[in-house]
Amino acid sequence: MDEIVVTYQPDNSLRKGYLSIFGEIRSELKKSKWLAYQLFKRDFFAIYKQSFFGILWALVIPLVSVGTFI
Repeated sequence: MDEIVVTYQPDNSLRKGYLSIFGEIRSELKKSKWLAYQLFKRDFFAIYKQSFFGILWALVIPLVSVGTFI
């Protein structure tokens, strides 16, 4: 019987080198720029959605922290 044997191997990205890995990440982000922006916006606004001051807290808290040392 002639059986076809299929061997699966994981994609070893380290063979390509670290620079090519970062290049692939950059190109994927470039291709999906809109999706990355939408996900960032959704997560950012979800943090402050339930608070009274909303996004203002993103600016107030760091300014108060800096103000304590001035």
